[in-house]
Amino acid sequence: MKQKMDFFGKFLYDYWKNDKSSTLFFIENKVKKFPIEVSRYFRGYEAFSELEKKAISLARGDILDVGCATGYHMVALKRRGNVDAIDVSEHVIKIANEQGIENCFVADIFKYHPSKKYDTITLFENNIGLAGTISKT
Repeated sequence: MKQKMDFFGKFLYDYWKNDKSSTLFFIENKVKKFPIEVSRYFRGYEAFSELEKKAISLARGDILDVGCATGYHMVALKRRGNVDAIDVSEHVIKIANEQGIENCFVADIFKYHPSKKYDTITLFENNIGLAGTISKT
């Protein structure tokens, strides 16, 4: 991802390192403004939804977590198999790595060419942001 386009990753990194008081908003149609609970990108298994827990329970073998953000699902996924994780944001990968979460890499799923096959691929909370546009989705 181009450095200037990674405002979300930059915001998360700043939140994690410095400023827990800032609020991030998503804006819909330049009118509606929705606050985002940023702490959700730093939560543990106990705070996951039942759907997230179910998906994790079904994971097995070699696992690829696409759009891993700060790596917050990685700890739980590692109990289910060998996990690699990718995200387009170098800032969120830096957060994961600085927290000691290994095997997180900056990569675009549409250009990613792994050296192995995966038994499970997870895409937690990914949306249009993954593809960039509605037509690519």
